[in-house]
Amino acid sequence: MATGGFSIYNDSFNSQTIFIQYVVIFFMLMAGINFTLHGKLILSRENHYKGNRELFFFLGIIGLFTLVLFIDTSINNYGWGEYSLRQALFVTSSITTTTGYGTVDYLTWSSFAQMLVFALFFIGGMAGSTGGGIKVIRILVVVKYAAAEVRKLIHPHGIIPVKVGSSSVPDDVIKNTLGFLAFYLGIFLVITVALSFFNVDMVTAIGASASALGNIGPGFGGVGPYDHYGWMADGAKWLLSFAMLLGRLELFTVIVLFSRTFWK
Repeated sequence: MATGGFSIYNDSFNSQTIFIQYVVIFFMLMAGINFTLHGKLILSRENHYKGNRELFFFLGIIGLFTLVLFIDTSINNYGWGEYSLRQALFVTSSITTTTGYGTVDYLTWSSFAQMLVFALFFIGGMAGSTGGGIKVIRILVVVKYAAAEVRKLIHPHGIIPVKVGSSSVPDDVIKNTLGFLAFYLGIFLVITVALSFFNVDMVTAIGASASALGNIGPGFGGVGPYDHYGWMADGAKWLLSFAMLLGRLELFTVIVLFSRTFWK
């Protein structure tokens, strides 16, 4: 529920029963959903899940990536069956909610499947969840904004608001979201380049940077799901520790501490 990702076994949840793996999948997804929705249902018996666009978008991402990974791993790895579906669903749920648990080494999957997993590193859970990452609501706002901008090109004199559900998103919220996204990707690139200074190969540096900022846990290359960060130089570990704090505390919250205006 804390989307922490540690297991008492070296192979995480690979050696656990099928039932336990499905239980873990369910609660990872529950932890990736806005806890306000859970609270309304438990305390007030009010169902706010219905009609929540962020929840539908979140579950849609889980469903789409699970389906594509299921097809790819069925063709290239495990064959058609429940096992392939379970692995696809577990990895998708674990990475999207930034839990970091594992049942399989996704580095053995095809390049296409690995790229899909890497894309999940940047999504994260819903706002109000215990998940890290950019957050689903920000991704949804950016998608809606991009769609609105395309429509404005077709209808340059039209007034086309950005809406999430029935609510219009204010311009200042859109600007803040775009600024956060640009800042997030910029910090990701800076950390990736900085890791290369410590003789970390490119794939490992990219995976470790995305994993640390998104609070995922496993990465790619030398820090895959069945590897660890112990071999890295001390400077790289300090850098990744700082990146994990940035990702967990939200970027602006930490970066503002380095502003002279804040201290004045």
